[in-house]
Amino acid sequence: MKIFDMKVVLIVLAFALTAVAQNLPKPEIRLVGVEDAVNNGYAVKSYEIEVVNRAEYSNELFLETNVLPPCGKNPNASRTWVNLYADRGAKIYGWCVIKDNGELASLRFNVLARAPQPKKIFIDIIDRFEMKLARSNSIKIE
Repeated sequence: MKIFDMKVVLIVLAFALTAVAQNLPKPEIRLVGVEDAVNNGYAVKSYEIEVVNRAEYSNELFLETNVLPPCGKNPNASRTWVNLYADRGAKIYGWCVIKDNGELASLRFNVLARAPQPKKIFIDIIDRFEMKLARSNSIKIE
């Protein structure tokens, strides 16, 4: 085995030891607020949600990592990502650089004001290292 390969294996083992295979709790989300806003010159509806039980998620889940696939051009994305979906499963937004569970207190996303607004939403929290997923409750945002 090459030295580079050994380093990757050691890094992966280090992650495994620091992040004892935690079962992901089911995220509980709630709508914090909705407001009309302008983003890059476009009228949008700006939504804010929170993960109510965010303290149940270890901060180790959000460590920066370069041993997993990048998020766009960012090679040091978080180990755990959050994806947001509309009521029928269409992805609306995703967060891939969350640094700790405290950031789950304010997850913001925009939808063009002239576009159909989602009636319900839910999130998936995805631990990319352990390949685990936890889906939240679905909430109405009308």
